[in-house]
Amino acid sequence: MSEPIVQQQGLDRIVVQLPGVQNSAEVKDILGKVATLEYRLVDPRPMPASGRARRSAPKIYKHRGRPPRCMLKRDIIVTGNQLTNATATTGQSGPQVDVHARQRGRR
Repeated sequence: MSEPIVQQQGLDRIVVQLPGVQNSAEVKDILGKVATLEYRLVDPRPMPASGRARRSAPKIYKHRGRPPRCMLKRDIIVTGNQLTNATATTGQSGPQVDVHARQRGRR
């Protein structure tokens, strides 16, 4: 399957295109999966030469199947449950998303 395409349509709708997926049951299965959003700090230590982390090292994440660019610390600093607002803006490097989160333990 190629990368999905997600586009806004109107004020309260999105269109999701899943290239290569033709079975409606498979589409429902893909869209119905629960995702987890976690913010972690980047670990400044150099990546192991093998590209794999030792047990004590932070987790190495691949982005869209590409080789990892950095390691992330294991501690989660913010989860999706803590997000209160997100706004699309334009920053110095181009489009960005500004997120607001409540502190842990607060409702």
